[in-house]
Amino acid sequence: MQVNGLPSASSGTHRLRRILISVCALVILGYVLYPPLSLLPKANLIGYSICHQIPERSFHLGGHQLPLCARCTGTYIGVALGFTAIALLRRWRTGEMLHTGMVLIMVCFIGAMAVDGTNSYLTLFGTFPHLYTPHNWLRAATGSLNGIALSMIVFPVFNFTLRKRTQPTPPLRNVWELVALLAVDAAAIALVQSEPAWLLYPMAILTTAGVLWMLTLVNTMILLLVFHQDSQAESRRDIVLPLLCGLVVTLVELTAMGTIRYMVTGTLGWPLAA
Repeated sequence: MQVNGLPSASSGTHRLRRILISVCALVILGYVLYPPLSLLPKANLIGYSICHQIPERSFHLGGHQLPLCARCTGTYIGVALGFTAIALLRRWRTGEMLHTGMVLIMVCFIGAMAVDGTNSYLTLFGTFPHLYTPHNWLRAATGSLNGIALSMIVFPVFNFTLRKRTQPTPPLRNVWELVALLAVDAAAIALVQSEPAWLLYPMAILTTAGVLWMLTLVNTMILLLVFHQDSQAESRRDIVLPLLCGLVVTLVELTAMGTIRYMVTGTLGWPLAA
């Protein structure tokens, strides 16, 4: 619609939206097409940006080290299971925080990873006392509890920040839903601990996709708040642009972190060999 021969504000908004979506798509395509092109090296590059990747503290499947260490692998298994549970329970629009008792359990989950992580870190210094001998399965298990907690805490906040109307229910309603989730989590950790070769690609994809997803959610929230666009999305179409912008910021962050690490340590070729 035009007024006095001038384009309406709505028309200008739609044009700007299309431009931003196109720019985001080009940035994402550029990241995908930039070397390395092979799946595992690309996943390793993402892992290199955020994880120490110490071989002794990582799982090896089919003779290949996973892109993330055991603790980070567990964390993003937990993230994936948490969001899968939200999807299966049809609570994608959840905008209510967990009940107090459940929040305390999630805090305990995060605390368990912190305790195990501190204990594990102390073993890097041979003379430092520590509580127990760390194991990769324990790193993964406590990491997965942390990942479940993150998914259940972050997603309602994300929805509240993004959407104009949310579902008035928490992501988990009762302890039985949590028990079922933990049972699946235990099975997943046991499977990874057995290190079957066929699990290499699925686990590499799952965990690095989890990194991108969580960082995208956080960056999307930050962008919405900074540009005063929070709590405005009413349809799926309204969600696309904020998430694309959040993903672009995430890719820029990962590239910057990986580059800085390489400049400081010089331990990895750039780009990675395919």
